[in-house]
Amino acid sequence: MEFSRREQFQAVLVGMAVADAAAHGKIAALCRNAPTLPAVSPWAPALIQVARQLSSGANRVAVDAAVQDAAVQNDSELMQALIQVPILLRHVDDPVEPCFEIAAQLGLPNHNRVLTAQLHQLLQILLRHPQDQSLSMGLRTLEVWSAALPPQAALTRALRSVVQTAGDFRLAITTTVSLNSMLPLVLVGMICTALRGFATIPTTWRQALLPVQGSSWYADRWGLTDEMALRRIATNLWQVWAGL
Repeated sequence: MEFSRREQFQAVLVGMAVADAAAHGKIAALCRNAPTLPAVSPWAPALIQVARQLSSGANRVAVDAAVQDAAVQNDSELMQALIQVPILLRHVDDPVEPCFEIAAQLGLPNHNRVLTAQLHQLLQILLRHPQDQSLSMGLRTLEVWSAALPPQAALTRALRSVVQTAGDFRLAITTTVSLNSMLPLVLVGMICTALRGFATIPTTWRQALLPVQGSSWYADRWGLTDEMALRRIATNLWQVWAGL
């Protein structure tokens, strides 16, 4: 469980992207059980916009109307919170109030501050754990913390999936997909990688997203060339966090 804050930032964003790909049937081993997803708002490119804005020091970003509406039925507030993950990472060591202020400056919708605050606190728990803390202790901390959340909330169910699979990315994602659940897998991926780093993501799954004959999951969904581009964005975000 010993990995640097820079690797933590990279692992969180890559974990989200790989889990998002799994949810959309881009991982061959999971295609048979992947749920049929409705059209979704472009939260992933919006997340990238936010990360770039934070790295550049700009204080305003034009957010697509579809992102603001986040019209994915009951998931709209969750999508709004996910878009703000770069802000939550940048201020993971701070109180949550600066996150709300930056989101407002960037023109981002924030209809559920409670959920955003919960994600912020969760990332604090995951990324601040003592380096000598065992995985079992970390999982127990998550289990205790999630007990205070609404039992049917997406965040609660994602945490339950992670705890039950000991934070193993493959098991957590595969189990959730097999349930044909509309639970956003990106939450599961984010939690697993924040807890266990890159090592928990199957190498073959990451390789499955490499560009092939001009086609790329990262380009089509995230507006990026490949995983390395996403890791560079995470590194830039880490540099801002570190004051470099």
